[in-house]
Amino acid sequence: MLLDFYSHFLHTVCLSTSAAVFAVVSVFTSYAITCRTPSALKAYKFLFFHLNGSYQMIIFLTGVFGPFDITAHENGMVTFKFCGLLPVLGRIWPFFEGFLALISFLNVILCIWMSFLYRYCQVCHPKSLYSNSPLLQRAANVVVLIVIPAFLAALLIMLVWMHSLDDPQTEALLTVRIYTHAYIILGALLLFFVLVIISGATFNLRVIWVLETSLSLVCEKTRSMQRMLTITLVVQSSISLAFGIIPVGPAIYAIFLDNGAVTVFFRMFFLSFTFQGICHCVTTVLLVKPYKELLISVLKRMKVWNQATTTIAVKKIAQ
Repeated sequence: MLLDFYSHFLHTVCLSTSAAVFAVVSVFTSYAITCRTPSALKAYKFLFFHLNGSYQMIIFLTGVFGPFDITAHENGMVTFKFCGLLPVLGRIWPFFEGFLALISFLNVILCIWMSFLYRYCQVCHPKSLYSNSPLLQRAANVVVLIVIPAFLAALLIMLVWMHSLDDPQTEALLTVRIYTHAYIILGALLLFFVLVIISGATFNLRVIWVLETSLSLVCEKTRSMQRMLTITLVVQSSISLAFGIIPVGPAIYAIFLDNGAVTVFFRMFFLSFTFQGICHCVTTVLLVKPYKELLISVLKRMKVWNQATTTIAVKKIAQ
């Protein structure tokens, strides 16, 4: 059985290892975004940083407070089994962690969508109010990246809290009964995600079409910067889309054909989200030229430092 192979112990080891790798690459990515973002990409600096911070938040919550297992039962009940610090901190903390994790998850999707929206307005409608008004851009960021995720996360957490059948004596378990209206809300959220994906793809295709017909009229530096930004945004969205669509097949199998596989599916989903964060950081650093130059300079300094350390150690041994 797959549950026996991908045990909780193996899941914890894989999740901790990948989270440690992500911590290193995300810190470097945050530094690169803060200090090395070129002036031509200044408008995207907040979105890049916010996207990286959203990955950091959800992976930090999972790594520090502990992951949780989800088990589906034949009678429509779903059980959450908490690990790590969550059972110690009390009954309110799982809901608090879930609220922050949902906000971070929604921010990953909406932050990429906002990047496409801003780029669409900047390239296709450069004289629009949104393209030329920093105040309007900040207001849109607040609404899309704070208000909407907070509302949706609060709605889902309230839904879980209202239908929870937890035993006050068992801090590590939370049981929720799934009703019909819960499926309706989840279906509406799925439709919302589909609309976000379709609109983002439409923005991107329109931008590529306009750039292909107008790049021949600009200098080589501008052409190179535009292509770099286009490739970066496309790769970032492709990573999120791939890691979001790939689990759909196993999820359908787990939910409708084998309830015992739900636990393993959610374990792999949490692990894949960590890999998604690593891929996002690596591709961002490698695709944005100033970030890549910073990485190369750091690696060169590390190489010189290692050579100097080795030389000193050899001299001491010789003496």
